[in-house]
Amino acid sequence: MRRMAHWAAQAQLFYSPTDLLGLAPRVARLLPFPGPAQVRVTDLMYRSDGEFHHCIFTVEYTRGVMSHRHRVVQVAGLHDPIARRDTHAHADLRTAPAGLPRMEQYRHLLAQIPQITEVED
Repeated sequence: MRRMAHWAAQAQLFYSPTDLLGLAPRVARLLPFPGPAQVRVTDLMYRSDGEFHHCIFTVEYTRGVMSHRHRVVQVAGLHDPIARRDTHAHADLRTAPAGLPRMEQYRHLLAQIPQITEVED
């Protein structure tokens, strides 16, 4: 948790170990498959600029049906337009490459936020 808070501060983001913004239901709707269950958001880094809310977090959810269910834990980013008057504007949910260690997943998604410098340990 200290490392996460340190990285967030370097990147001029806010940090919360919990889903302070209530993102879990929204993330569940944006996942690219039907019916994710028990969606949970943790280790949230976030900020707003003039046009978007930028959030990076760990998302946990159950995927599959009946006897083929499994729990997934991955790092995701949500870029959500502030002005919703534009009907073409929509939230963009991105996931980090699954093969990377968790902190490298955060580093990968942090690099996609405009005006974020490389974070150091």
